[in-house]
Amino acid sequence: MNRRAFLGLSALAVTHGALATETAASIAGTRAPLARVQTTHGADIVTASLTDRAATANLRRWMLAGDVPILRVNAAGILA
Repeated sequence: MNRRAFLGLSALAVTHGALATETAASIAGTRAPLARVQTTHGADIVTASLTDRAATANLRRWMLAGDVPILRVNAAGILA
């Protein structure tokens, strides 16, 4: 395991953990949190580490066909 990457993700999780956990949980059901405000890069990284296959499918759909620009940007950021 890459120790530097692990410590970096751990630091991001501490900083953005609550937001990322809430966002990851909501991706399975609704787009609401991602359609309101732009997420930070750190929150995107932590959220991506918490998403499952179904959430990834939702993110891809929102990235390509989201009804508001901020939703498309947030989905692309998490997938990246």
